[in-house]
Amino acid sequence: MADLAATALRLVSHHPAVLGVELAGSRSRGTHEELSDWDFAVTTSDFAAVARDLPALLAPLHPLGQQWEPRGHFPVYQLLLPGPTKIEYLFLDHSQQAMPAPTPGPATLEAINTHFWDWIWWIATKASIARTELVEVHLRQLFGYLLRPIGLLEPPADIQAAIERFVDRRDQLERDYDITVSRALEEEVRAGIRQLGLRRSELALVYPACCRGGADIQGPSSRAAPRACDTPIRVIETAPIRPGGSSTPSCELRSPHGVIGKYTCRATRPKFAEARASSFGWSFDTAAPPTIWSA
Repeated sequence: MADLAATALRLVSHHPAVLGVELAGSRSRGTHEELSDWDFAVTTSDFAAVARDLPALLAPLHPLGQQWEPRGHFPVYQLLLPGPTKIEYLFLDHSQQAMPAPTPGPATLEAINTHFWDWIWWIATKASIARTELVEVHLRQLFGYLLRPIGLLEPPADIQAAIERFVDRRDQLERDYDITVSRALEEEVRAGIRQLGLRRSELALVYPACCRGGADIQGPSSRAAPRACDTPIRVIETAPIRPGGSSTPSCELRSPHGVIGKYTCRATRPKFAEARASSFGWSFDTAAPPTIWSA
């Protein structure tokens, strides 16, 4: 990956209107996860010239999908490579107005398809590291910006529902327009999601953890080899409870050994262990994320 980052930086830095390129975002701060984007901040003397030439400059990376992020407040050129691996070039010294939702048509369906698979991969990577709040927010945004404009009527309940509904509608639009969009990015993202272990029914999570005495939760850390576990813990769904008549419910996390933790949740849709594993002092290797278990 270091070689890829060096290549991604070098390809852009050779442009005569590029003044500088440097690593940015979580990877520059050392707070990244394994699947975090590779962000590069680019300064230019002629933004328009660089923007025009980016597709040709980055062709040696053989991107499966590429686009200008339409919703941001500054220009961001995004690439999705095999892996999937996402690279973004940030032009922080410029600003832009967020673009309106695209209108489906023969000229826009390819771009809509690229944006969907780029976005759903990002959402899936957040689901794999238990960022449930982000997943929920972005599924709603995905519906509002991409899915509703192409004719879907209800927001998806989960990642798999979003994929199924989008593909059904996209395929119908292809037939209506008598065109076919590339499936290369879709195939790569689907394979990546399968590798993450995400499943349609997120009823419970099986963590590589163990329980000693019913309260000592041990899990593998990204900084140390995992300790051997005596008994795996299966964390299962429970209904919300309202301790002491509180207006904010709490949810219990139960294993075969009993209750092992509580957390604040929404009354209308209890969250599961993925909500905030860290709030219980758990840690797990993001290179080997929790496995979604379906009853």
